[in-house]
Amino acid sequence: MNNSSTKDASLKNIQLWMQTVLFSRGDLKEKLQAAKSASGLDIAQTVKLTREVSSYKRLDIYASGYVLRLTECLKMEYSLLAGFMGEALFEMFAKAHIVTLPSSSWTLTHLGEQFPEYLKKTKPTGKIPADKMAFIEIPYDIACYERATAMAMSAPGLEELNTTPNELGLLSMFGCDFNTTTFNTPECLQLLSLEYCVHQLEYGKNMSEYSQISKTPVYLAVSRVQYRLQITELSQWQYQLLLANKGEMSFANAAAIAANKCDETAQSILAKLLTWLPEARQKGCLY
Repeated sequence: MNNSSTKDASLKNIQLWMQTVLFSRGDLKEKLQAAKSASGLDIAQTVKLTREVSSYKRLDIYASGYVLRLTECLKMEYSLLAGFMGEALFEMFAKAHIVTLPSSSWTLTHLGEQFPEYLKKTKPTGKIPADKMAFIEIPYDIACYERATAMAMSAPGLEELNTTPNELGLLSMFGCDFNTTTFNTPECLQLLSLEYCVHQLEYGKNMSEYSQISKTPVYLAVSRVQYRLQITELSQWQYQLLLANKGEMSFANAAAIAANKCDETAQSILAKLLTWLPEARQKGCLY
C-alpha cells in the first residue's frame, strides 16, 4: 500500500472514530468503547494531551458542546415547536433525534429535515385521553409546517424567472385553452395537508394555553414571492391541482387528476380556476 492510500485509510478511521464518539448513545466511556470497536483507534491515538486539560476532558467538552450546538440550530428552525413543547421537552427530543439520525450533509439546511418524521414515529401510543390527544398530535403538524417554511425560504423561487406578474390575470380575463396552456410550480412551493391549523398558533405560547384546541384539517401552500414568505390556505381542489403537477402540465390534465382526488368534476375545477389564477400567481403557487 502506498503512502497516499495509508493516509486516506488513517483519515477515514479517524473520521469514523470521531463520528462514533459524537453520535453513539451512552456516557463518554461507552462512546469510546464503541468508537474503538468501529475504528480500531483509542483516545490516545486521536486526541492530543495537554498539560492544562486531559484528552478525556477535552473530548468530553467537545462532544457535549457539539450536540448542544446542533440542538440550538434545531431550536432556531423549530422555534414555534420549541415554544409549544417547552424548552426542556423539545431539547430532549432534539438531542435524541441528533444522535439517532445524524445528518450526513455538510450544510445545516438538512439538519432538521427528518425531525418531523422522527416526532411522528416516537410519539406516545396506546390509550390516550381525548383531551390530551391534541398535545400528542400537534407537534408533528407544527414540525411539518416549520420545515415547510424553512424550505420555502431556501429553495429556488420565482425571483429569477422571466415571467410576467399579470400573465395569469390576463388569461383569466380573456380565457385560455386549458388543454394546451401549461403551468408549473416553483421549487420553493411546499404543500401541506395538516390535521390542525398550526399556522395560526402564536409564538411564545405553550401547550397549557391550547387546552381547548380541536382538530380542524387544513390544506396549506407555503411559498415565497420577492423573498417574502407566503402562507395560503387552500381548498381541497386547489391543493390537489397543485399536487398533481409533476413538472410542466396542462391545466386540463391537472384538473382531471385533482377531480379524482376530491368531490369535484374536472369541469367545475376549471371553471373556478379562472378566478383563482391571479391569486395563485400572486401567492407564488404556480407560474
